[in-house]
Amino acid sequence: MEKDLLVFFGSPHESGYTAKFLNHFLKFFSGFNVNMVKAYEENIKPCIGCENCKIGSICIFRDMDRINILLKKSSGIVIAAPIYNASFPSPLKSIFDRMQVYYFFRRALKSTYLNKKKAVILLTQGSEKADYEKIINVQINPVIKLMGADLIDTLTLKGTDNKNLDIDKFYIKSENKIRNIISNFDSI
Repeated sequence: MEKDLLVFFGSPHESGYTAKFLNHFLKFFSGFNVNMVKAYEENIKPCIGCENCKIGSICIFRDMDRINILLKKSSGIVIAAPIYNASFPSPLKSIFDRMQVYYFFRRALKSTYLNKKKAVILLTQGSEKADYEKIINVQINPVIKLMGADLIDTLTLKGTDNKNLDIDKFYIKSENKIRNIISNFDSI
């Protein structure tokens, strides 16, 4: 039986480093149906803190319906994003902020609405030296839990501001780590 993999793509660039990294990573997957959520194309409204999800376990905005369906049926999650100012780009952050509905749903019903899944984060960053991965993980861990997932690993491609970046060297260096991640996903 084919499993569903939900990819949150957080870059505005279809052929940038984040897209290249994601495409390379997805080559290792087999037996998964890949569903893509392109944050910059979704036009998701930010959370306005109205607390309707707290009262009725549903958001007043209906722009996340397709994403919620994909999330519910997924077995695995991949978050692929560039790092902007030590965080996620705002269109992706809007999607993550709207996951609050799952928190209130779980709290109200004392159960989870979503099946257990595994997640991986793929990041790209301009700086070769800064270590933003820890900051990103602190930000995203609560959201990953709300999505019913366990974080397997985070991979970061650094130095994308360098015009001479050898992305193939990064691919070779990270291949064993990617294979370990894939083996974790295969056990879903």
